[in-house]
Amino acid sequence: MSDNVKFSIPLQILGCGGLVVGVWMEINKEPYGVVLPSHAYLKATSLLISASVITLIIGFVGCCGSLIENRGMLVVYFVFLLVTFILGVVATALAFTNKEVFKKSLKTELLYSLEYSTKPNISDSSRDGVNNMLNMMQTQLNCCGVNNYTDWYRVGDHLKHVPESCCVHRMKDCGTSQSYEWYKRVGTIIQLTCTFIYHIHSTIIILLFTKKY
Repeated sequence: MSDNVKFSIPLQILGCGGLVVGVWMEINKEPYGVVLPSHAYLKATSLLISASVITLIIGFVGCCGSLIENRGMLVVYFVFLLVTFILGVVATALAFTNKEVFKKSLKTELLYSLEYSTKPNISDSSRDGVNNMLNMMQTQLNCCGVNNYTDWYRVGDHLKHVPESCCVHRMKDCGTSQSYEWYKRVGTIIQLTCTFIYHIHSTIIILLFTKKY
């Protein structure tokens, strides 16, 4: 078995794995999309799916080119590898240089979502939709607020209340008094949401670089 075939088989396995991860992320990103409607970063899942499909195609071309010893297919195969390596370098550079800009923008929009969820002059369905998503995120991530639980003090009626989803042990009216245990760790939604999105970007970058090596 030639070296190209040996390399193409794990490449196709990687492509299948990336495709599964991409589809899973696409399905599970919906809560983030509701509270971050203008963020194109969440569309990175589509990029991961596309990159995985391209990986499968590249692996298939390389494998077939080696088996039938077709010079043209092998040339296409190596051109694809070169292009994806360059894309990997660019993606890595952008991820590092724009990290703080992205985090600041993400924080601003999440804080706006908190404020929006308490506005009385919007439709009940819109407010309830954002509220439900924020509550689900806080429940699933075991956190409270964007920076910390005090973010909720600055929205709505400005009372020192938090949603019940901030309670460690959830019960009726547990968000109205600090005598109940709340999630108070620093970073909360902003850190955990960034982690979710960074996982998407990291997976894409790894996928691109693995194509080269």
